[in-house]
Amino acid sequence: MESYFPFSFFNMIFIPKNENNQMIINHEIAHTRQLHWLDLILIEIVSILLWFNPFVVLYKKSLKLQHEYLADASVINDNNIESYLICMLKQIQVVSFNGITSQFYCNTIKKRIIMITKNKTSNKYLGVYSLVLPLICFMLFAFSVNKGFAQNNTIAENEEVIENTLNQPSIYPVDSKKIKRTSAYYGKRENPVTKKAFFHHGMDFAIAEGENVVSTANGVVIEAEFDSKKGNYVIIQHNEVFSTLYSHLKSISVQVGDKLVQNQTIGYVGNTGRSTGSHLHYEVFKDGKNVNPEDYLPKQ
Repeated sequence: MESYFPFSFFNMIFIPKNENNQMIINHEIAHTRQLHWLDLILIEIVSILLWFNPFVVLYKKSLKLQHEYLADASVINDNNIESYLICMLKQIQVVSFNGITSQFYCNTIKKRIIMITKNKTSNKYLGVYSLVLPLICFMLFAFSVNKGFAQNNTIAENEEVIENTLNQPSIYPVDSKKIKRTSAYYGKRENPVTKKAFFHHGMDFAIAEGENVVSTANGVVIEAEFDSKKGNYVIIQHNEVFSTLYSHLKSISVQVGDKLVQNQTIGYVGNTGRSTGSHLHYEVFKDGKNVNPEDYLPKQ
């Protein structure tokens, strides 16, 4: 049967035919290099022998989560954290899978994002952890608890976190590495054409003509047309709270009613309308009112 999500087992990695993201592949390579499959086999044996001990279930979940932390850390060492987080949010699928394999798509995404973005523990504590692990194993074998307990189901909560993140502007509308400069910020400034003071409701990114412009969150196109001031522009409704505007485009590649996902191309940087050079004008609306787009961009 064909696999629809990447996973690893022993020293083998299984990748779907349409999966070409190198960071995901590196994530699975890290699992195999760190011999996580050996841990999973051992904990399955322990689960069979100590089936009556409820703490085994908790330890198994904790072990798998630790494997994901280690694999994430290995990928981050070779890649930008921002890029990896975007990759996780774009491609994650909440999958409940209890086998002895390691996979990128799992229901621990919220905890992994928190771990990636928090301050890392000092290396001096690694020795302490290595001493604690044998103690935990001893406790699992020495004690059993017959009282049943309810296990928290966090899948719904994780899905809500992912949905809120993807439906709220959270990435750059253009490749941040290709931005020459931010030619105008949100706030009062002088109009470069009329030379009169006015309030600038967005941010202007000076960037080469023809560069991709992408949706900064999931949403639906509600306007896509030409205006004498804004030039070619697109407005996307992301949810009941947020919407975004992208103007002065060279051309538009979406239509009204199109459903978009975060980072999907909607057009190309241009110099149309009332513009003095190739750039993208970007605005964010919250509850129908302009807000500072900089508050919804990744921190660099």
